[in-house]
Amino acid sequence: KFLRKTPWARNKVENLYRESVT
Repeated sequence: KFLRKTPWARNKVENLYRESVT
C-alpha cells in the first residue's frame, strides 16, 4: 500500500475518517 510509504497520507485519511464519523 502506498499509505505505508507516506505516513502523512495515513494521517490525512485518519483525519477525514474522524470527520466523517462525527
